[in-house]
Amino acid sequence: MSGLIQLQAFVTAHPPHPDNQRPTAVQLARYAELLPAPLLELWREHGLGYYGERRLWLLVPEQWQAVVDQWVSHGEDEVPRIPILMTPFGTLLYYRKLSDEDEDISALNIFDQTIDQLSWDLLECFNEQFTDEDGFDDLVSSADYEHARQTAGVLAAGQVYEPDQLLSAILRRFTRKDAQTLFLEQFEIMQACAAFDFPSPGTLLQALPDGLRTDIQALAARIEGYPQGLYLSAYLCRYHLLMLGADGLCRLLCWTTHPKDMRTESPRLYLGRYRLDQSAEGDALVTLALDKDDDVDREIAADQMFYLSGGEQTMLIRTEDLEDVATALDWNESVEHPAYPLRKVDLAYWIPDDDRERPTPSRARLPVALRQLLRSEPLQVVITQVDTPDDELEEVMVTARVEHNGGRPASMNMPMCSPAGSVKALYGWVWEEGQSSVRLGLSLTSDGETAEARWPQVGDVLVSRKPDS
Repeated sequence: MSGLIQLQAFVTAHPPHPDNQRPTAVQLARYAELLPAPLLELWREHGLGYYGERRLWLLVPEQWQAVVDQWVSHGEDEVPRIPILMTPFGTLLYYRKLSDEDEDISALNIFDQTIDQLSWDLLECFNEQFTDEDGFDDLVSSADYEHARQTAGVLAAGQVYEPDQLLSAILRRFTRKDAQTLFLEQFEIMQACAAFDFPSPGTLLQALPDGLRTDIQALAARIEGYPQGLYLSAYLCRYHLLMLGADGLCRLLCWTTHPKDMRTESPRLYLGRYRLDQSAEGDALVTLALDKDDDVDREIAADQMFYLSGGEQTMLIRTEDLEDVATALDWNESVEHPAYPLRKVDLAYWIPDDDRERPTPSRARLPVALRQLLRSEPLQVVITQVDTPDDELEEVMVTARVEHNGGRPASMNMPMCSPAGSVKALYGWVWEEGQSSVRLGLSLTSDGETAEARWPQVGDVLVSRKPDS
C-alpha cells in the first residue's frame, strides 16, 4: 500500500479508480520541469484516470495539449498551459508555471466560452478547494451529476456529460459524449458564429418567437407613458426585450435566433417589477426586481440597474457599462457596446445588421454620470518602446507614455490609433492600464498584408479618437 503523499487530502476525499494507469518514465521526465512535484507524485502513486464518485479525470496532458492550445490564447507570456484535469461536465483545468515560486490553475468552460482562475497554488486547490464540499459543488454540482447519471447513464472512459443548451433555462438535460469530439464540435460552432455575417431578422415583431408573438403584440398595445415601453438589445443572434409596463410591472424576454434559417429557439420569459429613482446628479435610474436565476441570461441581472437617457433615442444603459459607453463615444461618437444599451423601440422597429451603426442621442440627453466620463480632448500617448513582433507578424506590443489626458485613465481594450492627418496608420488596443504609461497591442496587418504604415516606431503618437472616414 502506498504511503501518504502531498495531495493525500485530495486522494482521501476522491479515491482513485482501480483502472487508473501509471505514467511512463518518459511522461514523468517530459513534465518534470512543467508540472509541480505534488501532481507528479500523485501520478506515480495513484495514476492518471478517474478520482472520486464524481469522476474527476486526471488527463494525459499530451492527449489534450492541442485542444488547450486551440481554445486558449497564450497572449504575450508564452507560458505553456498544461491540461491536467477535466470535470464530468467538460470543464477543463490547466496549469501554468509562472516562475519557480508562482503558479496558477484555471478552468475553461467551452459552453459559456469563459476561463476562470481557480487558484494560485496547486496544493491549496487540490487539498482544500476540492475537498471543501461547498467549494467543490461549485465546480461539480452533486445534484446535476446525480441527475445526469440517472437520466443519461454512467460515463464510459473518455466521455463527459453535454448539457442541452437550448433548454438550459427551462430544465437540465444531459447526454453522454466523447470529450475530444465535444471540444472539436464546440470549437467549430464558435468559429462558424464568429465568421458568419448575421443578417437582419426584419422587424421586432418578425423576430419575436413564434409562440409569443401574439401575446407580446397585445401587451405592447397597452404600454404607454414614461418610462414605459419596449427596450431591445439585439446582438448577433441573441435578443433581450425588456418590457416596462403599468403599475411597476416588467417582463424580460430572452431568445436566440439561428443565424442561417432565422428560426427562433429557447425563449425565456421572466416576470418582475421595476422602480424609477433619481441619482444624486439628477439622472433617472431604473432598477429591476426580476424572478430569475443570474446563472442564466447573465447579461441582465435579477436586480439590474440602468441609467435612463431621454429624447428621441431613449435607451437604458447598464450602470456597469458607463465607462465602456464613454470609451465608444470618445472613439467615434457611438454609444454601442457589444449588446448594449437597450434601445426603446416599437414592434415595427427594423433590426439593423450587426455592423450597422445605430443613431446616437445628443450629448445633452445623456445621463450626467456618463457625460462626466467623456473627454474634452482625446487621450494622447507617445510610443517609448517597441517589442519584438510575434512570429506571424500579426501584432506587436508597445509601451507608450501618456502625453495628454484631460480625463479618466486609459481603460482595458480602449482602441487607439494614429491621429487624423498622420502618415502612419497605427491601430490597436490598451492591454495594460496606467496613469503615466500604458501597454498596447498594435495590429501589423491591413487587409491581410503587412503594411509599412502599420509598423510602430519610438516617438509615434496615438490617440483615443478615430479619424473621420
